[in-house]
Amino acid sequence: MLPGKRLDVLMKAMNESRQVKKDAYKELKEAGNKLVTARDSLNQAWYLEQGEYEKYLDDKESFKRMRSLCGCNVKFIEGVLDNLLEMIERLQEKLQKSESRHLSSTLRIQIREYEEEYSCYDQDICHHNNMIIAAQAELDKVLHTLRDYRGKRKELKPIFDSAKEKRDDAQVEHKSAVLDYSNSARKFATYRNYLAEKIGIPSRYRRSGVFVEIRSDYSVMFYFGGKGGPKGEGCGYYVMNKKGKVIYRQRPVKLTGQG
Repeated sequence: MLPGKRLDVLMKAMNESRQVKKDAYKELKEAGNKLVTARDSLNQAWYLEQGEYEKYLDDKESFKRMRSLCGCNVKFIEGVLDNLLEMIERLQEKLQKSESRHLSSTLRIQIREYEEEYSCYDQDICHHNNMIIAAQAELDKVLHTLRDYRGKRKELKPIFDSAKEKRDDAQVEHKSAVLDYSNSARKFATYRNYLAEKIGIPSRYRRSGVFVEIRSDYSVMFYFGGKGGPKGEGCGYYVMNKKGKVIYRQRPVKLTGQG
């Protein structure tokens, strides 16, 4: 292969691998951003779940204490009701046997008072039972919310796993693209420097860098020794035809102020 064409092939391979590297970096960045979003969503869901779980545990303990206290109160009141019922039954037996109008009236008053007291205690039992039912309902709400948060977190986990897998794959692709570009750039630079030496560009200019432009006919312009860069102000340039022969030489111009 002619030198000019070979250099062109190496340059195109380098440019293509540079674009692949650029695209791979873009993919890696996008995959990284998606992973951050997925991680933030998963973490938020986890914190919500943990917060609701701690609330559920606290509320559950409070509910147990309240249920135990209400249960003790109900048990005590039921004992009182049993005693009241027993006294009412005894008074009713006396009333049935009583032949005295005055005694009967007194017994009826006592029975009515005990029945009113019985009704009050019975309402207390209903109140305690309603407290337990209401507390259980509130606890169930917390449990329902906890399950919702847990379900949301479980839904987000595979999304996070998928985003992480894609980010990891993108890292591998980017690393491979960087390596490919490094290799192609090294091959291009090695052959460019070889040609620069072959056509006689002084070593001091080769060390500071040589810039090339390849024309459509595969002739090559070698720039070197310019101010601030190989193709800077006052640069020199050699023209090499596609067969590797130098057809023009222009030495760098020493500018005012240059040593």
